Amino acid sequence: MNILKKTSSKIVVIILAIILIIGIVYYSKEDESSVLVLLNDTIEVEYGNTISLEAKDYIDTKQIDEEIISSIQVTTDAINETQTTTNEDGEDIVSKYDYPPVGEYTVTISYKQEQAFVNVNVVDTTAPIFDNVDSTYTLEKGSNMDLSNISTSDLSDVTISINDENVDYENVGSYKATIIATDSYENKTEVEITIEIVTGENDSDESTSAENNTTDITFTDVNETVYVINTSTLNIRSGASTSYSQIGTLSKGTSVKRTGTSDAGWSRIEYNGQTAYASSKYLSTTKPSTTSSNTSSSSSSSSTSAGFDVSSLKVASSTNKIIIVSVSSTSSSNGSFKYYEKSNGTWKTVISTTANLGQYGIGKTREGDRKTPTGTYHFSKLMGIASNPGTIMSYTQITSSMYWCGGENYYNQLVDESVSTHDCDKTKDEHLIDYSPGYKYLAVINYNSSNVYNKGSAIFLHCKTSSPNTDGCIAISESEMKKMMTYIDSSTVIIIDTENNIKSKY
Repeated sequence: MNILKKTSSKIVVIILAIILIIGIVYYSKEDESSVLVLLNDTIEVEYGNTISLEAKDYIDTKQIDEEIISSIQVTTDAINETQTTTNEDGEDIVSKYDYPPVGEYTVTISYKQEQAFVNVNVVDTTAPIFDNVDSTYTLEKGSNMDLSNISTSDLSDVTISINDENVDYENVGSYKATIIATDSYENKTEVEITIEIVTGENDSDESTSAENNTTDITFTDVNETVYVINTSTLNIRSGASTSYSQIGTLSKGTSVKRTGTSDAGWSRIEYNGQTAYASSKYLSTTKPSTTSSNTSSSSSSSSTSAGFDVSSLKVASSTNKIIIVSVSSTSSSNGSFKYYEKSNGTWKTVISTTANLGQYGIGKTREGDRKTPTGTYHFSKLMGIASNPGTIMSYTQITSSMYWCGGENYYNQLVDESVSTHDCDKTKDEHLIDYSPGYKYLAVINYNSSNVYNKGSAIFLHCKTSSPNTDGCIAISESEMKKMMTYIDSSTVIIIDTENNIKSKY
């Protein structure tokens, strides 16, 4: 009986051991198989952004230790965009970009024997941004609206058209029309304009002589380059009235230096070494372009072709690098981003693209207003989650110990907990490493550099995300941001404001 009992006990123990081993193996496999828990099986990426190869962007990593995360492999079948253009010599020029074209792709996440798949749709939902649309255009009777002097910024090809069905080009009057920019993916931007049809100066000088026949005209001094628009030839006169003699003409697109403007509609200019006068309605600071579409890519075009005469800006005398971020109105959350460099005395457009701004536009006054500040600024720091792309300024790679503080003690400052104590509650802080892909590359704008509490903090130039706007920063595509990181230095100036303000205030 004792032998039987002992044998039975051994059997029970063996059975329990087997069950325990099976349980351990089972749960071990369960733990292993639960590593790749997808956050979403399908995601959208805005055209111009890269497809992330970071595991934490696809799977739930909260319960996974860093060692396992680092061993997870992420790959994609996406191939980056290339575009081929033909130069004047008939040679094909291939441009390569750091982002894939619009389309459907697959991201594969692998850990040991396990795999998970995420469908990635690269879409273009960003509408074109007008560079230089005026609110009013003045045309001679019998002329049609010329769209060649209007340009846009967009990653894809843009067609510019006009709905002018209510405009009578043969009769003097004021009419409403709509300028429409449509990109390759049917994203549209529409702007309403006023077209003033007037009697042509060259057709009938007498029509304006009564109004302008006076020598008592006050001019406001200016110093700017202007261009002849909306007429094939512009009469140049010896005085500010059509009663004065004609001393020459300028053809459309010709540039001339303007030294004064008057409320009477006349401009004082320099013509053949002497002071002369011309009708202001046929002069513009915007140079007429020769094309009606524009794409976002690095270029070497003249600085005036983008809508701004950079050389006339006040800051142009103190720097060789200027960024202009412009919007059509203070409530706009999307705008134009242009980077200019001065080389051998000439300003050139290096980068022209679109930008996302604060959800409620520009004009920041306080923390949380979700507006981008206006004004002229420099950059105080270059940082990023990614490794240094080759910056001129010193570069700080973001780690898990870094916060941008929104608390009162260290307001609007970078705090690295591995270096110094951070005694804020962190509820108002940005844990920088959590902001991928936006903070893959970022440049700190020195807004509120005196760290006034609640005036606004963490104002960066950074990479675009899937959001169509920001909390107050400026975001451009990751590929263009990576390039900007290699251009920015301590002298680089960034100007943020409406198009009209930039042309008149800065």
